[in-house]
Amino acid sequence: MLPQNLNNLLLTLAEHDLFTPVWTPHLLDEVHRNLTGKLDVTAGQADHRITQMRRAFPHAGDHSAGYLNLVDAMTNHPKDRHVLAAAVASGAALIVTANLADFPPQACDPHGITAVHPDDFLLDQLDLDPQRVMSAITTLVDRNQHPPHTPGQLAEALRPVTPMFADAVLRIISPVPALEIVDDAEVDKQFPDGIEETLRNPAATARAWWFALLERDKYPYAVGNLSVSPEAWDFEAAAQALEGYSLATGVHEDTDRTDVVYLKFVPVTGHSMRVFGETAFTDYRVLTLHQDADGYWHVYGLSTSWPPTAQHHRPDSDERL
Repeated sequence: MLPQNLNNLLLTLAEHDLFTPVWTPHLLDEVHRNLTGKLDVTAGQADHRITQMRRAFPHAGDHSAGYLNLVDAMTNHPKDRHVLAAAVASGAALIVTANLADFPPQACDPHGITAVHPDDFLLDQLDLDPQRVMSAITTLVDRNQHPPHTPGQLAEALRPVTPMFADAVLRIISPVPALEIVDDAEVDKQFPDGIEETLRNPAATARAWWFALLERDKYPYAVGNLSVSPEAWDFEAAAQALEGYSLATGVHEDTDRTDVVYLKFVPVTGHSMRVFGETAFTDYRVLTLHQDADGYWHVYGLSTSWPPTAQHHRPDSDERL
């Protein structure tokens, strides 16, 4: 149930019906002791927090009714047997804890329970329902009286505990925060003239590819020349996937390779977009670009997910992109 930002996020996810929380009087007593003993919270503040938790989830304690009768039958670490007993009594499938050592598989498996790290749990929730998770994050930061006040600040605050989830959230919010309409002529000024120089600029290559895709009837070979393995593409399907979307500024590097970058398309009016604030978008298209040995960029793949894992291999080789 600690640290506080993680606790707040988990409870907010529960408010958004992403999972059902279960606790016991024993567990809430532990929370009270940790708040007052480790986080320098006053007893009154700790009482208020637990009262608020009980008020928000009045049945969370009911789910574990009878757990005390099961504690002695548990075989995990003695100090945490009450937690496993509560999970068994409630019929829970997961125990979310950073202390996985106290919940070994041999103790949990017989009861059909899996202990998962908060980082893995949050990543799973984000993968299953990104819009609801991002909505919960927005709800949380909007009502915070103290920092974090934005999704980005929350992600950074969570990084020490849930680094992979923090990175995933930042990848969602940083590429296309709030959008500003930019005149196409202004965007054109950002890109170097000439096809050779254009292909050395991934953003310019992406824009040229998008234009060629939209005008493929007029320039039937251009989009293929700007693509990796054009014979593997369904350009008609790509055009349909991008209908109603526009290319956002911002080039995002691959975490493992310098010759791979990503750009995003977001649902807008058809104008190009520029970032000026922090707003989460979960509806987007991801364009993967690969740089060849001569330094030229070509479009490799189009995906609806981030990261675009389905695009990490060439159609004609086992080399990771």
